[in-house]
This record gives sequence, structure tokens and C-alpha cells, in this order.
Amino acid sequence: IAYDPHPVEASRRVGAQIVPLDELFRRADIVSLHVPLADGTRNLVGRPQLKAMRKGGFLVNCARGGIVDEAALAEALRDGTLAGAAMDVFATEPVAPDHPLLSLDNFLCTPHLGASTEEGQLACASQLAEQLVEYARTGHVRHAINVPGH
Repeated sequence: IAYDPHPVEASRRVGAQIVPLDELFRRADIVSLHVPLADGTRNLVGRPQLKAMRKGGFLVNCARGGIVDEAALAEALRDGTLAGAAMDVFATEPVAPDHPLLSLDNFLCTPHLGASTEEGQLACASQLAEQLVEYARTGHVRHAINVPGH
């Protein structure tokens, strides 16, 4: 299942069932965030959303810091509302060594460089080059979700 404020037909073609945001938090075992930080997404995930999640659920934020209320997340991890969480981003970076999330055993983080491995960067560059060549030769845009006419 997925939430998108502006769903496109291509989302459905790849098998995503678009649901309202509150339903997503109630139904999903794992919520993975992929949104920009904007007025409408700042603290998008707070106490109400975390409390609505299934007991034993997981939250992953590799999008932007500021989307998740970090104090509410620490509380949900401490009280067992969530089984675990992982983040590559924080509202304030670099993250302070005494940040409450860093002391929790059910929290995993990287310092905003989760994809910055040599292998990851080479794979990204190679895939991008292959897709650009494919587009130049055929006009086909691989992996696009919101391209008109696809």
C-alpha cells in the first residue's frame, strides 16, 4: 500500500494500492518515507501517526530530516509501540551525540550518507548512464512513475 497526495495511474500499474495517509499508518507493518521536506510534510509523522501504527511496526526515514517528530519516535521506540526504526537523516545535522534516539537498541542510523558507498555510487552512475542511452535510442523512460503517457 502507498500514500501519495497526487497519485498517478503509473503507481497503480506497478501494483501500489493508494490509500489515505491515516489508513497507511493503521495498516502498514513497515512505513518507508520518500517525501521532500516542505510545509506540508514537516512533522508529517508525529505521535498520532506513530500510535496508529501496528504494534511491532517499523519506520524508515531516508527522505529528509524534519519529517519525523524525533521525540515522538524515541517515545514510540521506548514504550514498544514500534519494534524498530531506521533513519539516515535528522532534523539537525550533524546529530548531537546525546540525541535520545542514539541510545536505543531498536534504532539504526547512518549519518546522512547511507547510499554513499563506492559500490552504491558506481551502480547509480552506471544505471543512470544506461537509462539515458535507452531514452536517447528508444524514447523509453525506465522506472518512471509519473511520466505522462507511460
